Amino acid sequence: MLLCGIGLSIFLNKAIEKILNKGLSLNSLLIIFLIVPLLITVKILKDFKYIQIDSKTKKLKWYSLLAPFGRTLNFADYVGKVKSSEVGTDGSYYTTYLIDRNNSTSFRINGLFYRNFDELYKEIKLVEIKKYDMTFWLYLKLLFTGRIKIRSTTNHKK
Repeated sequence: MLLCGIGLSIFLNKAIEKILNKGLSLNSLLIIFLIVPLLITVKILKDFKYIQIDSKTKKLKWYSLLAPFGRTLNFADYVGKVKSSEVGTDGSYYTTYLIDRNNSTSFRINGLFYRNFDELYKEIKLVEIKKYDMTFWLYLKLLFTGRIKIRSTTNHKK
């Protein structure tokens, strides 16, 4: 996926450069109207997940169209969780990010896609980090990339 993203960014860069130098052509418009919706679709598909939480083994298994055979996360590899509020076209919703040992967000559960979001959130037996520094730019980075360093204002070690 990383290689695809790098390739698409180089491709879009060349297309924009061509548009700026020679003006809009049919090929340039076609590229813009096909590639941009494809990128948006991949970004949205990344958040559609089927999640199973096993409280006994303290593991989370998730499936998606991008990972059809599933992936397993062990809660022992994470130090906490952060609940964030996000705003979309359907209104406000909560999102949970799991924080790894480097104090970086690494896994996202988007509350927009789950009716039982509160149940999922309670089943994740990790320390909730309630007080952390969040600037506007960090919020935007979190929203679009899903990866930021969480600087806690309190100690969240177990």
